[in-house]
Amino acid sequence: MLSAQAEVAFSTLAASLAGRPELEEAVRDRWRTRVRGAAAEHAELDTPEELRKAADLLAHELPLQTHAADDVVELGKRFATDTGPLLLLWCYSTTWRRDTELAKLLAIADKLPGYEERVTAIARDRVIEGPLVDALACAPLLGQGKDLALPENTEARARLEILIWEAGASALEMPALGRWLWASPETFEELIRLPARGAAPKRGRAVRVRRRSLGIPASYAAHRRARAHPAPGNGAAGG
Repeated sequence: MLSAQAEVAFSTLAASLAGRPELEEAVRDRWRTRVRGAAAEHAELDTPEELRKAADLLAHELPLQTHAADDVVELGKRFATDTGPLLLLWCYSTTWRRDTELAKLLAIADKLPGYEERVTAIARDRVIEGPLVDALACAPLLGQGKDLALPENTEARARLEILIWEAGASALEMPALGRWLWASPETFEELIRLPARGAAPKRGRAVRVRRRSLGIPASYAAHRRARAHPAPGNGAAGG
């Protein structure tokens, strides 16, 4: 759980940023640059010292609350309160951090009315610049095959192809991601079949690497292919 000082910082920032887009932008930029060690003079000039200290304290403590399941649930409850927009701003500003797990936290926000589009945008950035496991875990928040094919997802789709290869090469299993990929023929086509097209042996090897990395049994994969592409005469019988 957050320290008493961090709770105060959370309340201070949420109240101060309400209706102040210029301060919100300054805090966002500070979260995106401060921990990287880059200079943030533009944010220093217009942000009160109290808010800078509050932002820095949260930048230190919030990542620690994104690992244990109970902590994530408690933190996610804030999305339904007045401090929800601030927490979402922090998520947006933290997509580059490797010491943070955003996927489960964003999944909580995605269930709340009014958050869907912003969660998708954050998940897209996380897929593009996040570490392997959490970036892949954020992929289902982008939608299904038709959503992945949208122009705004071009960069995310390209990195997903790389990440899935890396997961296969390192024998990393992510069954939840596999269920998402194989639940939709369009998603499978966009991320597995299309990237793997080429010479037949190479194509088969590519699909096997992806399947192993996602924890999908060969029998299940064959079952999904049969459902998506039934053999002639094996369609559903009428009557």
